[in-house]
Amino acid sequence: LSFISIPRDLYLIDQNQKGHKVNTLMSVGMSNGGEIKAGLELMQTSIGQMIGLPIKYAIGIDFVGFKRVIGYELGSIEVEVGQTLEDAWYPIEGAQLDPCGYSSEEIANLTATYSGFELESKFACRYEHLLYKQGRVKMEGHDALAYVRSRHSSSDYDRSRRQVEVLTAIRNKLFKLEALKQIPKFYEAFSKHVTTNLDLESAKYLAPLLANANEFEVKTINLTPENTLQSSRSSEGASIVIPKAGLNNWTEIQQYIKTQI
Repeated sequence: LSFISIPRDLYLIDQNQKGHKVNTLMSVGMSNGGEIKAGLELMQTSIGQMIGLPIKYAIGIDFVGFKRVIGYELGSIEVEVGQTLEDAWYPIEGAQLDPCGYSSEEIANLTATYSGFELESKFACRYEHLLYKQGRVKMEGHDALAYVRSRHSSSDYDRSRRQVEVLTAIRNKLFKLEALKQIPKFYEAFSKHVTTNLDLESAKYLAPLLANANEFEVKTINLTPENTLQSSRSSEGASIVIPKAGLNNWTEIQQYIKTQI
């Protein structure tokens, strides 16, 4: 079982000669009028071309759905935290405009004086302090989302590692609940929170093939500057990541993935 982590800033040029970061592909696909389904299809096609592997099925989930799947449907998960994560500046949902006790005049003065994180740090009430210590940690939906999203104390590549840890924990909980023996029940529960082209009949077909998946060897393949990527700038000046082989040249990445698998 191979997890292939792709950094969100990986940049590609589409068939219309327009450049996009991976993390914008969903919105680009949806902007063409096809809603979430079109966004998923563009993600599948684009990433499949990048890594040189066909992607037949995709699952899309938003933040609310993610928290509900873990908190309600799975009843929490146990994550093997590889490295202690501490983030004193994780944004609290819905608190983006909290004045934190400042008057309108004081906020105007702060905004005129500071920018970026210097400005953000003046509004400490908008943030919470995260601490997940190395080892096995029980996580509810909010915890799991915060753990995979936290960025102030880490990099995109570190987030990839944490995301794999959470996906592994989800897989383990599904086996603990014997989900593969109850496909219709779990499919109905999960389908309330996700968008996917994996229908119930396909899930029933795949279930027996995955019966021993909990015993599979797990490989994690991270695309990073240490192997196939390099930092660059787009024509608009945005910070991006491209293959070391050059813009839109996926040959080296595809070969690296094949050797790792």
